[in-house]
Amino acid sequence: MAIALVLLLGLAVDAHTDLVGQFVVSAVVWTLWALLLHAETPPWRRALVRATAFAMCAELFFSLGLGFYDYRFHNVPAFVPPGHVLLFMLGPTLARRLPDLITVLVPAVAVAYALWAWVAGWSQFEVLLVALFLVAYGHGRSRKLYATMLVLALLLELWGTWLGNWRWQPVLPHLGLATTNPPILAGAFYALFDMYVMRAARRVHARAPAVAAAPA
Repeated sequence: MAIALVLLLGLAVDAHTDLVGQFVVSAVVWTLWALLLHAETPPWRRALVRATAFAMCAELFFSLGLGFYDYRFHNVPAFVPPGHVLLFMLGPTLARRLPDLITVLVPAVAVAYALWAWVAGWSQFEVLLVALFLVAYGHGRSRKLYATMLVLALLLELWGTWLGNWRWQPVLPHLGLATTNPPILAGAFYALFDMYVMRAARRVHARAPAVAAAPA
């Protein structure tokens, strides 16, 4: 509940304030991030710190580098990288409460929508996104989590773009693919992000016993 409130209200505050308000939102998000990570085990904490750094690099690349989408002040707000991690932490909690049917229903709807968007001509980008999602879905171990995150990411994208926190380009630079604001399947990026986090966590946990047993 804390994660959901901070993300939803934080975006609303950021959309109606200046850079000072954005700084305040960032401070709140980073504080919640720190509190939740402090409650985690050391291996998970290290994995989530790496995930935060990965999220920052991805944001710089896709927003400032490729220019797929722009934030209000043409920056990457400081609350965005930890916000990605908070959304990831929310995912497993919701996934456990959802029926297993979601692991079949979500991919089926995603594929159908991507093909429909392509044929209708309003978004070619969705086909690329659904392909990325299916790669993660086929190679990852947490399919129910990926399906849940696709839906969660869609809700957050709809909220953020409706408020005006960020805006996707109608035609993506360098790719020349038409898309909507937001792309309905933008959560495919979260599936890849989740797969990275889970694999990083497994690597960190695998090394943890050896590190603990090493002489000081």
